[in-house]
Amino acid sequence: MKFKNIFKLIGLTLATSSLPIIAISCNDATQKTESGNGSNAGSSTGAGNNSGNSATVDLSKYVYDASNNYYASADGLSGQALLKELTKIQKSHLSGIGSYNDLKRLYGSTNAFKDIYFEKDNTLLDVYSENPDGKDPYTFRNYGTVGGRNEGDGTNREHMIPQSWFNKQSPMRNDGQFVWPTDIKVNNMRSNFPHGIVKSIDETSRNGSKLGTDNSGQTVFEPIDHFKGDIARTYLYFIATYNDKNVRNGNSIFTTSFPYIESKFLNIYKEWDKQDSVDIFDITRNNETAKYEQMRNPFIDYPNLYENIFGENPKPFKNKGVLVNINN
Repeated sequence: MKFKNIFKLIGLTLATSSLPIIAISCNDATQKTESGNGSNAGSSTGAGNNSGNSATVDLSKYVYDASNNYYASADGLSGQALLKELTKIQKSHLSGIGSYNDLKRLYGSTNAFKDIYFEKDNTLLDVYSENPDGKDPYTFRNYGTVGGRNEGDGTNREHMIPQSWFNKQSPMRNDGQFVWPTDIKVNNMRSNFPHGIVKSIDETSRNGSKLGTDNSGQTVFEPIDHFKGDIARTYLYFIATYNDKNVRNGNSIFTTSFPYIESKFLNIYKEWDKQDSVDIFDITRNNETAKYEQMRNPFIDYPNLYENIFGENPKPFKNKGVLVNINN
């Protein structure tokens, strides 16, 4: 089935106070970003929320719980100062991250990765196998690390930022904000290569995700358009949360100084973030994960945050609470 926005969170109990939830508009109602790097090139399956060479993000549609003060100390900051404060905020919540085994509870006992948007059958939502525009090639009723010879055999924990890049250090290894349940076969195909734009295809999964080389010859893995923004925001989350860690091993694309990531990939993720803007899957996943481990993804809570930090003339961040829903 084609993706339909759900404007009521299904089964979502917010990790906020019981004070009223109110809608607050961002500084600008809409923003248009021109794409110059062809970030949708070669994609063969399903467009994301916004596709093509430009993206318009309607910021006025997002609904915030103003009673939650998670980001209060960042109000008024911009650029490197804002990123530094966000890192401080994130560090104050790291103790809430559970064990590696605990991730199974996040996958199985919450709505974080339940398909309540496409087929709406409560199967596991795997971004490497979901087909937003038609019948899924296969589904997983539950999370289970069995099989892996063929697609559809079983699932395991996919580190969107590969754990080999940071030597399997905790708590990063256990962080549900970027460790997601995916098909074992496709996870192995992706290996520890960064997500990027494939120009020459070596292998394609059954939902259209691709492994190959980019225009510079670097091996990268490209997800389908519909989940490019979701994945881009895991990299931006990692920058905001773990930029002081040693995450420069193997195929890592992170660096030791601001903006803490190679510019080629930062530009790609900026475009993906805009073209596949924050939707109800992001919001539900973020809030359910926050209930599970206290950590939030600021790039989901604030869909325009990239510009507050990495923009050419970054505007001051305005705290509005945490993102809880989308209006029609």
